[in-house]
Amino acid sequence: MVPSRDDLDSLRLYVSYACPFAHRVLVGMALRGVMGRLRLSVVQPVMGPDGWVLHPSDTEPGVSTLLDVYRRARPGFSRRASVPMLYSVTEKRILSDDSLEILSWIDRLPGNSREGSLFPAQLEPELDRLGKFVADAINSGVYEAGFAANQEAYDQAVTKLFSALDQLEELLQSRLWLCGDVMTVVDIQMFTSLIRFDLVYHTLFKCNWKRASDYRQLWNLARRIYGLPGVADTLRVDQITTHYYKSLPDLNPRGIVPRGPDILAKLRGG
Repeated sequence: MVPSRDDLDSLRLYVSYACPFAHRVLVGMALRGVMGRLRLSVVQPVMGPDGWVLHPSDTEPGVSTLLDVYRRARPGFSRRASVPMLYSVTEKRILSDDSLEILSWIDRLPGNSREGSLFPAQLEPELDRLGKFVADAINSGVYEAGFAANQEAYDQAVTKLFSALDQLEELLQSRLWLCGDVMTVVDIQMFTSLIRFDLVYHTLFKCNWKRASDYRQLWNLARRIYGLPGVADTLRVDQITTHYYKSLPDLNPRGIVPRGPDILAKLRGG
């Protein structure tokens, strides 16, 4: 569990600018005006044989990967080390590696600069329903298509993915945000997948029926979030493309990183 009080000096948040799940936490921090209040440890964009590699400034004897941090906190740990991960330095304990739990904690930190909540209580049923839909059909759906083991699995995955995108595009015809009149965590879930879509998922994961930027309402949603204070600083296109195209040799054996597309121009309206 994440800490219930504003005791930030003893905490470290491991993130990646490349990972969409870690990115949603960074977006939440920007929106809440808490950047600089919590120590960030940004992992390297290219994964090694043991997964995420720590930045040299975060290494110490016997600890050079995020997996090493996990194993120090949880001896015998054998699963995949993931970001984001909130860590207590004093207790050498992992407090949470669930992006939505960490984002909810950030949302409730005292001294946040933004009014309202990304988890409004009055929208809880809709947040739960749409959040699960986006997580399953979009956030995970692109990976189901990209790592499909055969044609049938790919066809099912890509059909499910674009059917979901079509449904959300239709939903946004009548509302500004996915859950209604206010921005919520579900919009952030969608944002971090949308900005990776044309960069990575369209080509590397073969999700190429359409581009995200071809969906007018969904892309307007991405542009609105990108334009909010601090959000643009959380988007590192070079780290996203480097990570995906150089960390997945089964999908891109030569490690060539494409030079385009220029999604920043599209997000800025160019």
